[in-house]
Amino acid sequence: MTGNDLAAYVQAARSTFNLLRNLTRNREPEEPGAPQPPDLSEDIRRLRDDLVASGATESLNTAPVLENPPPTSSGGTVVRPGVDAERLAWQDGIIRGELWLLEGHLKNNCIGCGEDISCCWKHSTNSIDVARETMSMTTDPLYPETVELAERIKPFVHPDDVRAAKYVDKYPAFVIQVSEIRTRFEARVMANARSEITLEEAKAEAARIAAERVQKQWESTEKT
Repeated sequence: MTGNDLAAYVQAARSTFNLLRNLTRNREPEEPGAPQPPDLSEDIRRLRDDLVASGATESLNTAPVLENPPPTSSGGTVVRPGVDAERLAWQDGIIRGELWLLEGHLKNNCIGCGEDISCCWKHSTNSIDVARETMSMTTDPLYPETVELAERIKPFVHPDDVRAAKYVDKYPAFVIQVSEIRTRFEARVMANARSEITLEEAKAEAARIAAERVQKQWESTEKT
C-alpha cells in the first residue's frame, strides 16, 4: 500500500470510526419497551484493530501526512520544490546577459554583428527560451514579462528585415523597453554578487575574530 493509498484509507476509516462513536455516545435515551439500537462497541474495536494492523498507528484525530511538500512561497511568489536561490540567480544572470546584448544591438539598428546580422533575432530568441524555462520554476512575474517583450520584438528583427532597414524606426522604443527589464535583472544579479563574501573580506573577518580571541585570553590571564 502506497503512502497516498494509506492516507485515503485512514481518512475513510477515521470518518467511519467517528460516525460509529457518535452513534453510541450521543443517542437519545430510549423509552421503556422501545427497540434498542445495536451495540456497536465490537465494530469500533475491530475498526481500531484494522487501523493498527495496517500501519496507521497515528492518532485518529491527526491529519494524514502528504508525501510531496507544497511549493515554497516568498512574498506571494511560488517557487517549485527543489529549486533554490542559486538556480534562480543563475537563470537571472543568463537572461540579464541576453537582454544586455539585445539592447546594445538594437541601439545599432541590429547591424554590426556579422554578415548574417542575426544578433537581435538570436538574443530575443534566447531571452524567450531561458525566461520560459524559468517560468516552470517560479511564478515571479518578471519572467513572463520578459517573454512577452521579446516575442513582441522578434517579428521586427528578422535578418531579412534588418538588412532592408524595414523597422529601424521602432528600435529606439524597443531599446527603452528592454533596458527597463534588463535593469531589474541587473539589480538582482548585483544583489547576489554582493551577498558573496570576497577573499579580502574573509581575511579581514578572520583577523577580527582572532584578535577578539587573543583579547579575551589576555583578560582571562590578567584576572587569574
